[in-house]
Amino acid sequence: MKQYARKQYLDQLIQKKDNGRIKVITGLRRSGKSYLLFTLYRQYLLDSGINEDQIVGLALDEIDNAKYRNPFELNKVVRERMPDPNRRCYVFVDEIQFVSEVPKQTVVFCTSVRHAEELSELFREHGIEARSVSGKTQPQERKRILEKYEKGEIPILCACDLLNEGWDSPHTQVLFMSRPTMSKTFYMQQLGLGMRSCEGKDFLMVFDFVDNANIFNCPYSLHRLFNTGDYHPGGLVLRPKRGIHWDNELFQKGEKPEALIDYPVHALDYEVVDLFNWQEKAKGMISQMELVRCVSAQSETIDRYIKEGKIVPDMEVPISEHRSFRYFNREHPAEYAKQFGWKLITDTNRKEQFLQMAREMTMSYSYKPVFILALLDQLNRDGEAALSGIVDSFTEFYESRIRLGKIPEKKPCIFTKGGYTQKDVERLILNMPFKRFEDMGFISHSKYLGTVKLDRSIVHRLTDEDRQNLKTDCEKALQRYYGELL
Repeated sequence: MKQYARKQYLDQLIQKKDNGRIKVITGLRRSGKSYLLFTLYRQYLLDSGINEDQIVGLALDEIDNAKYRNPFELNKVVRERMPDPNRRCYVFVDEIQFVSEVPKQTVVFCTSVRHAEELSELFREHGIEARSVSGKTQPQERKRILEKYEKGEIPILCACDLLNEGWDSPHTQVLFMSRPTMSKTFYMQQLGLGMRSCEGKDFLMVFDFVDNANIFNCPYSLHRLFNTGDYHPGGLVLRPKRGIHWDNELFQKGEKPEALIDYPVHALDYEVVDLFNWQEKAKGMISQMELVRCVSAQSETIDRYIKEGKIVPDMEVPISEHRSFRYFNREHPAEYAKQFGWKLITDTNRKEQFLQMAREMTMSYSYKPVFILALLDQLNRDGEAALSGIVDSFTEFYESRIRLGKIPEKKPCIFTKGGYTQKDVERLILNMPFKRFEDMGFISHSKYLGTVKLDRSIVHRLTDEDRQNLKTDCEKALQRYYGELL
């Protein structure tokens, strides 16, 4: 292959050699720029007595050198290849346009002072000037760091709490939301720090740190804040509709609109993250537990029908390998009640359903009527009862039978075995008789208050006569169960 001397261009490089300035060779594609630099000029330097190790060459269009398109990696490798920083070296970089921008003014929101300090140290280890600021930073030092940041001398600030309120920085172009928060106000305060405009600032770049575990806690992100489900790395979240439409069209074609935003982030591994904001969608729906409380069917029946495909949730959110949150549109309870012959339970008929359940009580053990009697014994006018009082009344029923020489229960249980504690009785109550009443929405339990409470719609309609009828129905149920008068 014939080679050309390129004397005119080589002479220009030679004339400007060692003038302390960076030389940029431009020209048409495949016009010989690389040959001029890496062959002709390099040979001239060697012939002039420059040692081989004083010449550093990198071609950024080669795949093996792709990581050096990051300006910090490029700076690092050049320094590593310079044998002596006190000797003059000649650095040749081909396809320099591949190098991404120098850092934009960036604030990294951190979870703790230690987190901020460790992140700033990691940035510095990779050649990026960064400093941490927090409530522990001395006022004078804090002032000095913030002033340097505003001047661009420090491109990265790792902050804990200090910058959430009361500090204005129009030059901030990038936010790292590395402090997950479920507070909308808190997230917007952080976001607001980067929303101020200034000359030369065309956009705000936000990095939300979201993983597939956090979707169930749902910390705030731009997509959750603006209720946007479509996610594209580097894509626009806010812009006039015309711009958003153009941005989305590029992604649909498999193109990234890098003409809009050049973000110098390099990653080796990406995982698809589900940004589905299920809490927002679930607001207008009812949960599976609420469905159980709407109809006269047991939770076990609802579970079985879902597994058999007779009932299909309108939305299902997996929370583990074997568990899911299931949600239904609000019109479905009435449809299921009609389809499966269940009764629809509402605030207006909940009391009647409760009383009917007591009258038609099906029993494997004696616990249901004993529980209702204990509840009535402890219930105040507001429909509340201390769980400890219910446990005492519940226990007394069985112990009184033992004192009278009667069997406490027809089947083996803690009362037939003996040696039980009050906590054992409490667990039995909450596990057996209480659960069915809770499933139907008749009764609720407050663990922290230690109380059991009748549903408000029942309390407001429950008369003294109803209470007496409940007591009579429970006593009749026990007589049927034991086959004897109490």
